[in-house]
Amino acid sequence: MKTKNFQISNFKFQLSLSIVLISCMLISCQQKSNTNTTTSANTETSANANIDTNTAVGTTTTDVGNTITEEQAIEMALALPESQKIQYVGAFSNGISEDGTYYWIQVGNNMETHFATWYHFYVYITPQVEIKYYDVFDDEVKSLDQWRKEQEEL
Repeated sequence: MKTKNFQISNFKFQLSLSIVLISCMLISCQQKSNTNTTTSANTETSANANIDTNTAVGTTTTDVGNTITEEQAIEMALALPESQKIQYVGAFSNGISEDGTYYWIQVGNNMETHFATWYHFYVYITPQVEIKYYDVFDDEVKSLDQWRKEQEEL
């Protein structure tokens, strides 16, 4: 009988230890991902941008010419009126496209426990700086004017 009780308590101990270790790993990963590329709405743009946030078309001048950084692309998406309406707004980048023409930026609620995406934007960097909306349901890239018009019709 002692052997059976020992096996049960040993199993409980191993299970408890496993749960603690997994929890520590998840917390560590979450803290690391929160500090990775998430940016809040109160950051300042470091480039001299000439972007109309209503149409999100224009050019920007930086030290490297007519290109923008990933951080600047995030800041541009956060500057859009739709992004400004989100409480606890945050954004992160999925990186630059394979062909190097745009950054894919997700904007949404940056909560303590999770990130809830509201909008997907493509910030094009060539041939001119321009922001477009990516409709995940239709798998279609739309101009901001077209997307906003569709939103008004809903």
